[in-house]
Amino acid sequence: MMGSLRSRLASLRRPDGPAPAEVPAIGDAAPECPHVAPGTPRVVAFLGHTGDVFGERLLGSLRETARENRDVAFVAVTHGDPAAATAWCGALGLDRSGVRTVDAVESDDRDGAGPENLHVVVDEGRELYAAWGLGLGGVGYLFRPAVLRARRRARRGETTAHPPSGTRWQRAGVFGVDPDGTVRTRHVAAHAADRPDARVLPSFLERPTEVRETTTGSVQATPRHVAADATPAVTRVAPDPRVVDDDATAAVRRVTGTESTVEPGVESEDGERERQRLRTDGG
Repeated sequence: MMGSLRSRLASLRRPDGPAPAEVPAIGDAAPECPHVAPGTPRVVAFLGHTGDVFGERLLGSLRETARENRDVAFVAVTHGDPAAATAWCGALGLDRSGVRTVDAVESDDRDGAGPENLHVVVDEGRELYAAWGLGLGGVGYLFRPAVLRARRRARRGETTAHPPSGTRWQRAGVFGVDPDGTVRTRHVAAHAADRPDARVLPSFLERPTEVRETTTGSVQATPRHVAADATPAVTRVAPDPRVVDDDATAAVRRVTGTESTVEPGVESEDGERERQRLRTDGG
């Protein structure tokens, strides 16, 4: 009991740390990502501290999304004590042997408890967070009323209630990176409870090589390595006032064979709203 209380109090300290770089914009080259082979599309999710209830929910969603998208690498980055992070992941039913520090040597010795394309990285010194532009949040990041209400709701649900390790002030964020290493979507948390829907993230990672407007205002695109007569349908999300990049390429996603092409306004409003949110910097 006392140990849990001490860890909670320790997580409220604002520690010194590396100065964050600029957050990579959509279209920028992504910073280095450990444990992912070059040429692999990837989702890099910075969860926050070990034991964070909001990061825990995102990690569970990433696990399910990774199982459905085996060709995409999912990297979940936490920080804190590596032993605490390993125990946390074990409590969540994830592969303990798949939890690695930033500079750990790759190993094929995994117990099969989680999808092999999901990697949990413990960034104890928060250097990786800083490289991707994620520093510490302010008072509003942690203590605004919306966060406190969301925390109470989350604790009433299914959580491990794992003792925290690391600092609660560390800002979270999620980035989608295509096979060329280019950032295709980003979401920087506006507050501690702000997390994107992981299920829509893979839809941003298939980047067409050419995008052009037709006279009717629709969008046509030819994806990389796809013959012209095999061009898939694409949809374009209406621009959002907070869009961080005007590149039309970033506003196009491929419609797979399991999706249907619908008239504007008919597609799920929740799905479109989430895709819009992922084109913003979380503001």
